[in-house]
Amino acid sequence: MSIGTSIFLSVIFMSIFYIITIYNKWKLIGKAFGGLIALSIIGGASYWVYLEYAARPQVLNSLRGIDLGITEVELTLAKGKPDYYYNAEEKYDHRKYLIYDEISITLNTNIAGVLEVDTICNRGNYTKVQGLSKGDPESKIIEKLGVPSNTSINKEGLIKLTSYPKWNTNFEIEKGVIKKICVTRTGVASYTKEYSDTKDPKDK
Repeated sequence: MSIGTSIFLSVIFMSIFYIITIYNKWKLIGKAFGGLIALSIIGGASYWVYLEYAARPQVLNSLRGIDLGITEVELTLAKGKPDYYYNAEEKYDHRKYLIYDEISITLNTNIAGVLEVDTICNRGNYTKVQGLSKGDPESKIIEKLGVPSNTSINKEGLIKLTSYPKWNTNFEIEKGVIKKICVTRTGVASYTKEYSDTKDPKDK
């Protein structure tokens, strides 16, 4: 702040102080200040209630503006060309995976053989889903949504998927924290190759 600006602000402050003193308006100023504090408290409380309401568990059918069930062309018209994509490796698995900067999307065929959005996963750190975000501990999921109806552990035994079909939501968890949050039509997710205590001889 320059010296000139400081002098200007000082003059304004002294003028206001002088006017208030001359007209003896301190009581009025006190009431106005108290009113502002009350409004601030009410506004803050209202905002907190709104955040709690927005973070409540709910059935999700979309994520980041993308709806479950839309076709591949509807998706690309809305989001543009993906950063990259790949197809499922299994012979009879028709799923296709599209990766964008902030989300990853799984397409699966419907009865007519048309690819539709089946699962949408949040890849960013900032968007909350069900009031939860990447990096939150697994305990926070259970605290908010309860015990998952299904748990799937990957073949290596390092990552697990917990599913909440009631809310069309599942979580990928690694080292005890959320790695990815997904919205899916089935509500249940599992790894194609899951962990087993009994090793297949082929895996040796």
